[in-house]
Amino acid sequence: TIKLESDWTPCTDKGFCYLDEGGSEYGTDEGRLYLNNSNINLTIDLNGHSISRSLAAPVKNGQVFCMSAGTLTIIDTSESKNGKITGGNSSYYGGGFYAYGGTIYLKSGNITENTAYCGGGFYIDEAELFLEGGSVSNNTADRGGGIYVNDATLTIEDGEISRNYSVKDGGGVYAYENSTVYMKGGTVADNTSEGSGGGFSFSIDNLLMHMTGGSIVRNLALYGGGGISWYCEGNLVLTGGVITENHDGYGNTNIQ
Repeated sequence: TIKLESDWTPCTDKGFCYLDEGGSEYGTDEGRLYLNNSNINLTIDLNGHSISRSLAAPVKNGQVFCMSAGTLTIIDTSESKNGKITGGNSSYYGGGFYAYGGTIYLKSGNITENTAYCGGGFYIDEAELFLEGGSVSNNTADRGGGIYVNDATLTIEDGEISRNYSVKDGGGVYAYENSTVYMKGGTVADNTSEGSGGGFSFSIDNLLMHMTGGSIVRNLALYGGGGISWYCEGNLVLTGGVITENHDGYGNTNIQ
C-alpha cells in the first residue's frame, strides 16, 4: 500500500519515475501514473490528500492514471475522506483514469474535476471497474461525463456518481458496445447531458444493464432519457432500486 502523507503532483517531464522501489511495473509516464503488470495488486491510500495533474489545457496523455493490466484499489482512510484524484485533462480517453485492461476498485476517495474527450472520470476499455464507495463527481467529457464503459464491465455497489456533465451523451455514465453495467447500490444523481441520458446512456449493440438496487435520481438530459437513455440492442433488467425525478427535453421523466 502507498499511503500519501501530502498532496502530490506526479512528475511532469517525459521520464519515468517510480512510485516506490517496485521497479518498472508502475511509475509515471509523461506525468501520468502507469500500471502495466498483471502480477501487481496495488493499493493507494489517499489519506485525505490529492493526486493532481493540474493541467490547464488538454493533452493526449493527460490522464492522472493509465493502466493496461493489474489491479488498482483506491482508498481514503482519513477521517475527512477528502482525498481526491483530480486535475486530469485529456484530449483523448479518460481524464482521471484510462484503463485498457486490468481491474480498478474505488472504495473511498473522490474522483473529481477531471476532463477528457471521452470519460471525464474513468474510461474503461476491456477492463473492470468496481465502485464500492467514494464518489465520481464534477467531471466533464463529450460522452461519459463521469464514466465511459467500452467493451467492459462496471459494477456499482455503493458510493455516488454525481454532478458530472457531458456535452453529448451520458452525463453520468456512457456505455458502448459489448458492455455490462450492474447497479446493486449507490447513487447516480444530479448529472447533466446536453444530449441523451442524463444518468446513463447506452449505445449500439450487445449491452446489458441489470439494476437490483441503488437510486438514479434528479438527472437531466436535453434530449431523450433523463435517467436512462436506451438506444441499443441488449437487455435492460430492472428488478430493484429507485429511478425517479429525472427529466429530459421531451417530457420523459426517467427512461427512453
